[in-house]
Amino acid sequence: MRSEHQFDLLVRLSMTEHFLEQLARFCSNDDSVLLVSLAGKTIQDAEKFEQWVDLLHLYKDGGTKTG
Repeated sequence: MRSEHQFDLLVRLSMTEHFLEQLARFCSNDDSVLLVSLAGKTIQDAEKFEQWVDLLHLYKDGGTKTG
């Protein structure tokens, strides 16, 4: 059984994958305004995903962070 944290991470990853697919589609359509907007959203989601992973590791390590 997956934990709530793992489920949340999978949801965020799925959303990021969806945005990347849209980004690829917009690139092929050469719509620069939508491309820049979507790229910014994708970067924000990637940063949020990275924060979730960091929190998950911190939680698993018992609250001690190394590095």
